[in-house]
Amino acid sequence: MAAAVDRSASRETARGVVRSRRVDRRLRRDGFAVVPALDAVAAADLAATYRRLRPGPGAGFDADLNNEDRGYRRRASTAIGDAVDGVAARLFTDHRPFLRVFLCKWPGADSGLYLHRDWMYVDERAGHRSFVLWVPLTDVTGHEGQLRVLRGSHRLDPSIRGSLLTAPWLRHEEVIEERLEAVPVRAGEAIIFDNALVHCSHPNHTSSPRLVAAVGMRPAEASLTYFRRDGEQAARFDVDDDFFLSITPAELEAAPPTDRDPVEVLDAAPLDLTASELARALDAVRRGPRSLVASLARS
Repeated sequence: MAAAVDRSASRETARGVVRSRRVDRRLRRDGFAVVPALDAVAAADLAATYRRLRPGPGAGFDADLNNEDRGYRRRASTAIGDAVDGVAARLFTDHRPFLRVFLCKWPGADSGLYLHRDWMYVDERAGHRSFVLWVPLTDVTGHEGQLRVLRGSHRLDPSIRGSLLTAPWLRHEEVIEERLEAVPVRAGEAIIFDNALVHCSHPNHTSSPRLVAAVGMRPAEASLTYFRRDGEQAARFDVDDDFFLSITPAELEAAPPTDRDPVEVLDAAPLDLTASELARALDAVRRGPRSLVASLARS
C-alpha cells in the first residue's frame, strides 16, 4: 500500500494551538476537543441575529458556504465575528479567524451531512494546520444532528484536499462508520477540530432547527491557499480572506478561479487504502503516533 504518515508534528506543536495545554494535547492527539465558549445569552442573541438575517423556514443542511447571496454572507460573517472572535482569541494561541459561517440543519431526514474532510486551507506540507471552532447555538445532545468524528483521522493522510480532491479511502464507509463517535455539546460550548479530521453529522430528527456558528482558524503567519484538481494534476492558488466569502464550493468545482493564476502545479495522486489497510491504520491512529508507525512497518 502507499504509505500513510503521522501528520501530528507541525509548527503549532511547540507553541500549542490553544492556550490550555490539556486541550491542546487532546486536539493534537484526537483531532478534536470540547471547550466552553459563549455564554447562554450570547448564544441566544446570535441565534436571534441569524433568524433576522434569514427569516422563514429552510430545508436540509443549509450551510452559508453554499449561499450565493454575497451580501448575506458578509452580514452573517460580521455578526459571527462580533460574537465569537473574542472567544476565539481567548482560546487559541497566535491564530486568526478566516471564515465565519452559519450551519443550519433543518428538521428532516435529508439534513444529514456526508462523510468528508474539509479542504486544506493552509499549506499543511509546510507544517501549518487549520481548525474549526464549531459553536452550537442550541443544545445538540440528542437527535438534533450531532457532529460525528473519526478520532485520530487527521493524522492519517497528508494528501492535498480541495475541489475534486476527495480521498479514495473514504469509500470504505462500513470501516469508518463503526469507528465514528458522536460528540454531544450544549449551546455555547464548542468543538474545536482539525480540518483534516473525517467527520459527518446525523440528520435533525427534532421539530426545531439545529443552528451552529462555525469559525475557521489559521496560524497568524500562515497564508490561505486553495487546491483544485484538474485531471492527474492539481493547482494551488494563493487566496485571501475574502476569497471564500465571494465564491461557493459548487462554483469552484465547476471552474477554476478566473481572477488569479495558480502558483503551483503538482501531482494529484491521492493515498488509497484497501478496507483492511484502512481499518488497521485507523485503529493505529486512535492509539497514538507510535502505534501508527508500528502498524505501517508491518504492512
